Amino acid sequence: YRTRTKAAKDDPDLFGHYLIDEPDCQGYARELFVNIAKVMEDEDPYHPIVISTASGGIINYPDCGEINGFHCYPQPTPGKPMNNFRKIVVLMDMARDFFATSPIKQSIAYLHQGFNYGDCATRDTCIPSYEEYRNRNILSLVLGAVGLFHYNRSVEQYPELYLGLPHLLKEQKLVGEQAVIQPDAEEAATSSNAQLRLMGKANADGSFWLLASSVSEEPLEAEITWSVWPDKEVHVLSEARQARFKNSRLIESFKPFEVRVYTDSELAVQAQLKTVSEINAIIEAEYARLAKPGNLAWQRFEGQRLQVTASSNLLGTLRADNTLWHLTDGFTSGPIDKNAHSEGIIAYCDNTPGELPDWIELEFHEEVDIG
Repeated sequence: YRTRTKAAKDDPDLFGHYLIDEPDCQGYARELFVNIAKVMEDEDPYHPIVISTASGGIINYPDCGEINGFHCYPQPTPGKPMNNFRKIVVLMDMARDFFATSPIKQSIAYLHQGFNYGDCATRDTCIPSYEEYRNRNILSLVLGAVGLFHYNRSVEQYPELYLGLPHLLKEQKLVGEQAVIQPDAEEAATSSNAQLRLMGKANADGSFWLLASSVSEEPLEAEITWSVWPDKEVHVLSEARQARFKNSRLIESFKPFEVRVYTDSELAVQAQLKTVSEINAIIEAEYARLAKPGNLAWQRFEGQRLQVTASSNLLGTLRADNTLWHLTDGFTSGPIDKNAHSEGIIAYCDNTPGELPDWIELEFHEEVDIG
C-alpha cells in the first residue's frame, strides 16, 4: 500500500486514494484498514482516502478514510414507479447522529447504482428509472451527503443511463455549485410535515436555494415556511414552473420520495434544464425505437414477455440464464462488454467454443402468432 500510494500521489489527475469497496459485505475488520490508512496518510497527507460501504457499514469504518462513498441500493422492481428509499433515510440519519458526537469525522458522498442488478444474477429487478436516480441523489444531499459518486456500468445498454445521466449531471452540477457547497441560510426552513426534509442555502450572489425531499412511502402534503421569501415567486428546478411563497409560506404536494429544488436565482432559467417529464419522454421514445415494428420477442424487462435459455452461456456462472434476455432487448450493435458489470452492451456468447450444436430457445408466456 505504501508503494502504490507513493506511485500515485504526484499524479495531477489524482482526486484521492480508493482504499476498499464494501468491507462490510466482505466481513473485514475495521482495525485492518485503520492500520493501512495510517500508512497511506504517512506517505501522502495531501489527498483524501476514500472507502465505500454498503448498507451495513456506514458508521463501522469511520477512521478508515475521510470520505465514504456510501451506497445503499433499494432494489428496483419492474412496473413500480418509485422504490422504497426508507433504508437510505434510516442509515443516513444514523450517520448524521453518529458523526455529530464522534471525535472522528467522515464525509458521506452518496454513490448511486448505475447498473442493473439483474445483470448480476438478481431476479425480478431492473435498471432504476431516471426519476429514481434524481430522487435518490438529491435525497442523499438533503440527508447530509456532501458529494455524489456515479457507479455507472454498461452505460451503452440502458437509455436511462446514456440518455438520462447527461441531463442529471447538468442539474447536479448547478445544484452542487450554487446550493450544496454554499453556507446554510441563517433562518432555517421548516415543514408542517416531518416526512418532508428541507435544506436551505444562501448563495453569495444573494440568491437562496431550498432542497426538499419526501421521506415518506405515501403521498404527502406539507406547508413549507421560510422567512427569506416573505412574498416571492421562485423557480422549481426541472419542472418548468414557478411556485409563490405568500407570507413566507408555500403548500406543496409530493409523491413518495419525490424531491424538489426551489430557487430565486435566475441561473435556474439560464441553465435551460429539460424537465423531468421531457427527459422521461426522450427515454420512452428510445425504448419505442428499440422495440421495432413486428418484433414479437422484444421485451424491456427480463422475463416480461418470454424466457430465454441457451445451450451454454459465457456469462452464466451465477445462473444459467443470466443476461440471456438481452437477446430480446432490441440492441443489435455497439461495443461489447467483457462481463455483465463492465462497459458496452451485453451480448450473448456461448461457453463452448468450437463445439456444436449451439441453440437458443424462446419460451413465450402467452401464445403468439408468428408470420
